[in-house]
Amino acid sequence: MRKFLFIYLILISGLLHSQTKIQGTEFGLDGYFSASNFSGNLGIGVKYGFLLSENFIIGPSLRYQRVWVKNFGDKYVHNIFGGGIFAHYRFLDYLFVGTEIEIFKSPLNYGSYFGSKQTIATAFVGGGFSHLFSQIRINAGIFYDVIDSLNSPFRQGYQVKNKQNGALVPIIYRIGIFIPLS
Repeated sequence: MRKFLFIYLILISGLLHSQTKIQGTEFGLDGYFSASNFSGNLGIGVKYGFLLSENFIIGPSLRYQRVWVKNFGDKYVHNIFGGGIFAHYRFLDYLFVGTEIEIFKSPLNYGSYFGSKQTIATAFVGGGFSHLFSQIRINAGIFYDVIDSLNSPFRQGYQVKNKQNGALVPIIYRIGIFIPLS
């Protein structure tokens, strides 16, 4: 799966470079945190974005997640790494919409008692606040995972529940900064 992701990112980078004039680049960091009495999740994402227009940015991302679970006296801690691609469209100088697709190699496997490592995909769509303050852009958004994998490393942090059946809704809140490089 890593080879596929690497080849995919190289192809996308080649297409971006050959088909579109890149107007600049940005370095981004985003964080994610959630915790309860039984579990928690801490993550950081690194992004390198290519500005294809004044409002549209796309590029690769890398992510590290640390997930912990306390269950009837047992404690588990997992380190999860992944990568993918993101695309954001900024408009009205204060808003953005976007998608972030990432693939993780994770030890979490709620569907099996054997706990084997597996590849997990997430595909978040969402939007929120985005504004450039001096030389730093702040993004604060709400994202919905359209894949909603049972083994998603973000699952420990889902806070919203469906009123009818009590099921967790795959929504996360994410804050990020982007620093223009060129």
